[in-house]
Amino acid sequence: MKSARCNLCGFIDWSEAVACKRCGAEFTFTEERSLNKLITSSSSANGHPVFIIYAGAVSASFFVCLSFIVIKFIAVFIQPKPLEGAMHVSLYLLLWLTYAFLARAFGCVAQTKAIPLGFCLLAFYLLLTAWEVVSLVQYNQKYGGWFWVNKFFFSPVVLYLLPAVLTFIGTHFGSRRTGTWAILIVVSISIGLVAVWRSQPRPTPERRANYSLNVVGGNSNEIELKLDLRYSLQMIDRPLEFRAYGGATDNTSLQKLTVVRHTPEFHPTTKMLINADGKNIEIMMWPINQPDGSSRLEFKGNEDYSQISNWGISLNTELAGALFRAQHVEIDWGNFHASLSEAQLASVQSFIRSWAKVLAEEGAVCTNPMCVQPLRSSAK
Repeated sequence: MKSARCNLCGFIDWSEAVACKRCGAEFTFTEERSLNKLITSSSSANGHPVFIIYAGAVSASFFVCLSFIVIKFIAVFIQPKPLEGAMHVSLYLLLWLTYAFLARAFGCVAQTKAIPLGFCLLAFYLLLTAWEVVSLVQYNQKYGGWFWVNKFFFSPVVLYLLPAVLTFIGTHFGSRRTGTWAILIVVSISIGLVAVWRSQPRPTPERRANYSLNVVGGNSNEIELKLDLRYSLQMIDRPLEFRAYGGATDNTSLQKLTVVRHTPEFHPTTKMLINADGKNIEIMMWPINQPDGSSRLEFKGNEDYSQISNWGISLNTELAGALFRAQHVEIDWGNFHASLSEAQLASVQSFIRSWAKVLAEEGAVCTNPMCVQPLRSSAK
């Protein structure tokens, strides 16, 4: 239905009316316009009201981002820590609802356009998000493959984009189609909650490996040592950081050497020398001499560890790489000397190969140029 405007008092009425209901003057013109077009053209003739609305949207974007920065800063110091998960979800919900209702409020203004208004409301959010993403990518490129594994996750991308989606939904629909707006908002926030759940740190399946080796040596092969290795690895995915951290799942990882039998002349020390094809590698030995299973070293110069049966052994990746490529291996520990047989060396290399494969599959092998990882070649 068309509308008409009185030339005398400016009152707007239906075009079928004969006279103005306010002043009683008769309508003497035939031009008809819709109500929204009349309001729009009269209120934005000089362009200032629209500019003020867009400026207000940019200001609102600034204060929203500033408020959430302050809230997140305060939330860092909130105790107890078990509430971090609930606080994390609450902050996301508050952010999403703020942008949804703020965009709808500005979208109700008739003379504004949805896309420019949306970008005005998102101005500072987009700047902060771009800065955060660029900083995160640069940091991961610098230290990834060393302290953690760089890994892509889709759920954080949803969290980054959701405020923009909610904003454009609000600016597009404005005061129109309230039911459609509400449905889209509920669906979008539901997807966001699923993304928040998927973005929580979560462990991957645990990987384990066990190995044991008996070595006999000494002047008359009267000394027997037993090496026990027990390794475990579990990666922890952290989607919000686009990283995965690796580590032992518990305290069950073990690098232990047991003196099964020995002669009275046996005198072990805190250092063991392993010669792999002429390359000497020194490793630290830790006597387990405390009631709680720990090790205590004394440096008086006359230490006697001949009665210690259980030792901790500090194996490392340099030794693993040398053993993997070695053809002949000799062991010297105090006055103990032994050589590994071909079968023993083959079993050691087989274990190194299998564990290196596990590390490679989980992405735990160092690939950063700033670190050296001999196991990288062992995994091939």
